[in-house]
Amino acid sequence: MSFKRRGCILHQKFIKLFQYRYGTDYPAEPPINSKAIHATVLHNRWINKKEKHIYSQRLGISYKNQYVLTSFNAYTRPERRIYQKQLFDFRTHHVTESKTHQRQKLRFERACRAIFHRRGNRVDTRAPAQNLQEQLRRSRIHHFLFLPSQHIYKPIQHVKYHRNFRIIDHLHYNFPIPSRAYRRTKKKKHRPKKNINLQHDTLTQHIPQESPEEIMITHDLPATTIQPILSDDKNTWHDKLGFLVPNHLLPYVTEEPLYVSKTQEKIKGRTHEPGSQPWFKAVKDRKILAERLAEREEANRAYSLRAHLWGTTTHNLEFRDSMVSDLTHFQNHFHTEISKLTNRRHLYQENLDKGKAVSKNTKRLELLEQDFAKFQIDYHSIIDTRQIHYRIKGHTSDDTKELEFRPHKRSDNMSLDNIRHTGSIKKPRSDLLITDDVNVSILQDL
Repeated sequence: MSFKRRGCILHQKFIKLFQYRYGTDYPAEPPINSKAIHATVLHNRWINKKEKHIYSQRLGISYKNQYVLTSFNAYTRPERRIYQKQLFDFRTHHVTESKTHQRQKLRFERACRAIFHRRGNRVDTRAPAQNLQEQLRRSRIHHFLFLPSQHIYKPIQHVKYHRNFRIIDHLHYNFPIPSRAYRRTKKKKHRPKKNINLQHDTLTQHIPQESPEEIMITHDLPATTIQPILSDDKNTWHDKLGFLVPNHLLPYVTEEPLYVSKTQEKIKGRTHEPGSQPWFKAVKDRKILAERLAEREEANRAYSLRAHLWGTTTHNLEFRDSMVSDLTHFQNHFHTEISKLTNRRHLYQENLDKGKAVSKNTKRLELLEQDFAKFQIDYHSIIDTRQIHYRIKGHTSDDTKELEFRPHKRSDNMSLDNIRHTGSIKKPRSDLLITDDVNVSILQDL
């Protein structure tokens, strides 16, 4: 911006930008951008209790903000701030397995790790936050939301009470201020009792944990263990672990610990606490991995059976299937074209047998025999050689195969190197390579 003029997000669109490189003309009537306008906007939004919905496309989260007043003794403190911005109604939108949602989830977890582990210049904020109370304290320091039940108050720094006036007087301000300061009353929330069997904490549901992709690739398939009897409802009590487990996850629950990463598994380090939300998430990922491996094995088995029926290997199955389809298409086209000539020959021969237009039909038969002699259809004029199986294998003509055979190949011991008296014996190309069906093992031996 020219002349070092700045503005907030509300008034940046009113600031005119000048592209004069050498000019020093200043606008005659600059737009009004004073502190009173900002304070009036804040006061009106506080009076109307206007809520603003904010959505982050990068993190995949949303929350609401609203302007509220500070406590009644705020103007006696050194900062003397009038308004605060209340952040609440936090929500995450990582619901699908799409790439966009997965990237948003990774960015949000990265931001959580930065808040809880290493952000800030204070010494007490450099140590990692291990429990929920410490994480909530860090989030209040950095004004960071990560739970739906959070309410964070961020002070507005540029609208304050005067330092010399402890009694609020509207005459000393050029913008509207609240008539009296209000005290925020905290409503008592009736928290439900925790279920000891489930050990599910609603607060820890949205706490960022290790990424599910990392858990999925680090946990192996479960070992076979003795499972308890399934109950009639959706959950079953696990005697050794001491809590209820969903029936669809019960076959994948073992007594072995679930490590947070592959590195921790090698060093026998940190593990997920049994019954916690990350532990159930790891078991779900273990189930997904087992199902994917089972589907992959079933697909490989069906593919191998199909290759066995074709009399080839899985490596050449697609090539063999595509070539058979092309040959069938070429034969059908050849049969259609040659049938036209044979039908004409049969018609002319019937006319001669009946004595109809003998000279004319005889001449037609002679011309038709010439057409039979010239009849020829090029295979590559019918088949599209740009298909994938032709790009993989390629097409080698018989002349090229004869050139590659090279029966009169020169001797390799014609070098002037005196140290290397005799060279390695060069093997000529075998006659088997002239045919189309070449075994892959023969090429490897040559």
